Amino acid sequence: MAEIKKIDKLIDARKVMLNLVKDYFHSLNFQSYPAAANKAPKINRIKIEIPPISPLNWLSHQENSHKLYWSNRDDSFQISGVGQADIIESENGNRFGGMLDKIQQNLKENQNDIKYFGGFHFAFSASKRDKLEGWKPFSDFKMILPLCELIFENNKFFFAVNINAKKNSLQVDKILHEIDQLIFETSKKQTELPLLISRHDTPDRAGWEEAIKKSLDSIRVNGLKKIVLARQSLLEFEAEIDSLNLISRLKENAIGSFMFLFQFDSISTFLGATPELLYRREDDRITTEAIAGTRLRGSTEESDFNLENELLHSDKDVREQQYVVNSIRASLNELCVQNNNSTNPGSSKRSVLKLSQVQHLITKFQGKLKNKITDSSILSSLHPTPAVGGYPRAEALKEISSLEQFDRGWYAGPVGWISSNSAEFAVAIRSGLVQKNNLYLYSGAGILDGSKATDEWNEIENKISSFISILNIK
Repeated sequence: MAEIKKIDKLIDARKVMLNLVKDYFHSLNFQSYPAAANKAPKINRIKIEIPPISPLNWLSHQENSHKLYWSNRDDSFQISGVGQADIIESENGNRFGGMLDKIQQNLKENQNDIKYFGGFHFAFSASKRDKLEGWKPFSDFKMILPLCELIFENNKFFFAVNINAKKNSLQVDKILHEIDQLIFETSKKQTELPLLISRHDTPDRAGWEEAIKKSLDSIRVNGLKKIVLARQSLLEFEAEIDSLNLISRLKENAIGSFMFLFQFDSISTFLGATPELLYRREDDRITTEAIAGTRLRGSTEESDFNLENELLHSDKDVREQQYVVNSIRASLNELCVQNNNSTNPGSSKRSVLKLSQVQHLITKFQGKLKNKITDSSILSSLHPTPAVGGYPRAEALKEISSLEQFDRGWYAGPVGWISSNSAEFAVAIRSGLVQKNNLYLYSGAGILDGSKATDEWNEIENKISSFISILNIK
């Protein structure tokens, strides 16, 4: 890996990078001989260390219509991306596995810290219903390598540019222009959120009660154990919503959550703060979690403890989470090497994950993957877990398709990143789709024997409260 140049003044970041990129293109003589790209690495990454600057604030100042943001739970890794050095997408979800494998094969020729970011449709392929206009830029599968990145990792800040030699050799001027347009501003850009005009829930209360009744009938008659039903809440505002402002406000209250934002045009943005890790892979080591069951946080330490204790001893919530535990354990038994102490990969005891607004039951797993297990194999096996689909999986997904009257899009699908030797994907819950003046909020509830429509409606209200509270609406 090339030595990383360090600069002392943030104001010099753009100028230094422009010169480095010009030198790179000049070294290959791209301007006169684009064919020289065939001799270069598929992706060349130019990276410099810079003084501290918030990746999210930096992103809010950029005018480019292609943006992304990702941060892990403890904010030890954050990245903001602008532009596109490469994009791999498909409207045929059945091909996602081969495309993921292609990304990793390409990256094996390059430095290990190059990452593609993106996500998938909930069902890996779109439903037969017409897509909501705002979902159309997202495809069934889309992974992006940003052109420019602002990164925080290992307690340092970096500015990086990714050059796809095969695709960008004829776009030298365009690349230099995009870099030159970047703004390195440390001030926090935050505007007032527009006023709410209307709210429309799909389904409404009557439709929700009917869907719960049908779900419970199916559970009793067809032997299903759990069905996760979601709701789409459309909030219409008097003016366009600033997505970066929204996620910045959301991040202030998102304790212990993965933050994500994907914007592929000037109209639509998918963003959220999810507590749910689908899996993390480092070489052949995998970590995953089973999260389900919900209670509010208490207003005092005593009430919070009482709610935690109630959750840990709730028959309904423990059963709901145990289906997720069983499903993940079965997947890991197929994916992982069995250890000497157990017939399945190691898991922790059930505990409680505390977030700013709610708390959940959680069980953590880790294991060593078998040889030749790919990320596409892991994704296909783990997703959707019973936390967002149901149990058994195939039967529950049929019920969801029959009962839900909207397309989930990327809601509850895998979102994250992949590199040559590691990957991290979260489940895109606690999320929303911004489309100009409209904000579509998505959340779901696990329906099983004993569920009550009013309780499950209120649980969804609690889950979207992180959005509702920052919007100052009731």
